[in-house]
Amino acid sequence: MATFYTLLAQRRLADTASSTAIETLLAKGCAIDGALFDAIPAGVRARKCGTASGFVHDSALIEHDKVRYVMVYLTKNLPMSKILRTQLIKDLDGLIVANNP
Repeated sequence: MATFYTLLAQRRLADTASSTAIETLLAKGCAIDGALFDAIPAGVRARKCGTASGFVHDSALIEHDKVRYVMVYLTKNLPMSKILRTQLIKDLDGLIVANNP
């Protein structure tokens, strides 16, 4: 996922037109519990989530506060409330922004 989003951001996923079309589609992608929206209300350019066999993942291309990065997390059989998931994403975002001035 990290490579996918990196190439998408660089417009090198197939070609520029395809990358733009895919990002437009993924701008409306899912986020587990909506936690990404609550944690980072502005700046999520593309997102994808999913569940399978006890695994849960969220992934996103994020750009705000002069940083652009990919966030991906994957858990297995780890029940997590929306409040905890939102806090996890906020904390990760805060660390990334703070360490990339």
